[in-house]
Amino acid sequence: MTATAQLSHDLKGLGTALARAEAEVAAGNLVDLTPLEAHVGELCARLSGLSPAEAETLRPRMLALFDDFDRLTRTLETTLEEVRGALGGTTSRKRAIGAYGKTAGGGPDRSGR
Repeated sequence: MTATAQLSHDLKGLGTALARAEAEVAAGNLVDLTPLEAHVGELCARLSGLSPAEAETLRPRMLALFDDFDRLTRTLETTLEEVRGALGGTTSRKRAIGAYGKTAGGGPDRSGR
């Protein structure tokens, strides 16, 4: 297999990994993106050694990866907003409980005792 063919195969594998990560995030599962970051760095180093003509043959595959990254980003952003909403509701309830606790005997006696 040529270097370009191997890179094409590896780029396709990265796309598959991104789709898998996006599906896991969408399902509400935690995903460690560190291996993806390392994989991207390694692929970029290999891509930088290609001639312009070789790189051009991989252009469609790389553009498809941008779409894959965009989908993962949108899913992460949606999940983050959902978590923020859930935490905001929890924070409001905690404040209400805290305020109620202070006025319902949780605070110091007003007589100074």
